[in-house]
Amino acid sequence: MKKYMLILLALFAAAGLYAQKTYSVGDTGPGGGIVFYASPQGFAVEDGKGGVKICHYLEVSKEDLGTMTWCPTGNLAVELPVYEIGNGLSSSRKIADFPYYKVKPTGKNCAAVACLQYKTKTTKTGDWYLPTADELRLVFKNLTAEQLGCTHQDFYWSSSSEGNSAWARKSKTSSLESHATSHCVRAVHAF
Repeated sequence: MKKYMLILLALFAAAGLYAQKTYSVGDTGPGGGIVFYASPQGFAVEDGKGGVKICHYLEVSKEDLGTMTWCPTGNLAVELPVYEIGNGLSSSRKIADFPYYKVKPTGKNCAAVACLQYKTKTTKTGDWYLPTADELRLVFKNLTAEQLGCTHQDFYWSSSSEGNSAWARKSKTSSLESHATSHCVRAVHAF
């Protein structure tokens, strides 16, 4: 019986269900970003490699990663009509690995690659990603311009795409923008 209890305890700990620290919107997250979403019941995060993990929070990087295009080939149709919370990581990997670019995507010409390459002292490359349209909406809904260190006047890219355009957002406004347009980029981390 004791052996089974230890196994159960280990499983709960591995799943993050035991002694999990709680965060509130506006707190500094474990990756050094700003927590902008909290879900007590949790949400599924697809990693784009066949794995799924349950997370309870989203944090956004404290600084812009730069201004760049959504992908290196602006007129290329990349269909990723995925908007929901938890799908940004898999969408970012699909954008980065899309096989039909004429120019190799890098952290300088592709918003998703810049986010996937972002890391902090407590996170590694691949932990952060380009947010979905819904995740980006929550950044601007739940955090002030002062918290983000921006004016809310610039458009920011999301990973949600339709044809040769992707959703971008500033403050309360969303817009489908050409992949070739340069916009600001912020990375998101689910935990």
